[in-house]
Amino acid sequence: PTNLGAIAAVDAARGAIQWLTTYDTIEVRPSEGRRSEFRGVVWSVNPPMFLGETLIVTPRDSLYLYALDCSLPARKDRQGGRTLWRYSNASGELRDLLGYSSATGYLYFSGPRGVRGLDIRGAPQNAPRLVQCPSVQRVEGRGALTDAGVVVVGREAAQASSRPGELEAQGAARLWLVNLDLKGA
Repeated sequence: PTNLGAIAAVDAARGAIQWLTTYDTIEVRPSEGRRSEFRGVVWSVNPPMFLGETLIVTPRDSLYLYALDCSLPARKDRQGGRTLWRYSNASGELRDLLGYSSATGYLYFSGPRGVRGLDIRGAPQNAPRLVQCPSVQRVEGRGALTDAGVVVVGREAAQASSRPGELEAQGAARLWLVNLDLKGA
């Protein structure tokens, strides 16, 4: 991703562009003075990820996760650069793309409100479905996808205080293993 509204596949040996596609970007509002308004960036810096001939990207200047066709040469049912499906992250729940589990068919993310799975098993025929994983309430930093689950640093949710209108302080940051056994999810 260029973070300029375009993604390209380039032949590294020849320097030739194989395909180029554009994507929806977050609006840049004109400034009224010396400082412009910041865009609401929802993604972390996530590397592109290949799943077979599909490229998963989360451009920082877009609200969407994109699944792009990367098949070369083009076939009857596939064409390099075509958007196969996209998923809106306007809520900002997904931030850090951690990886894909072939066991569950989910892309996994850590974000401000915990660990989430994006069920992409039926895509593009069926829309991807967001699944909340059992997790801590507040994740700090990027998690790591392992065979056993997602490891994150997080804090437990604040508890109601015995005094009305107050919350107890959140607990200390701890290392958590989020189990990904989501049978029935």
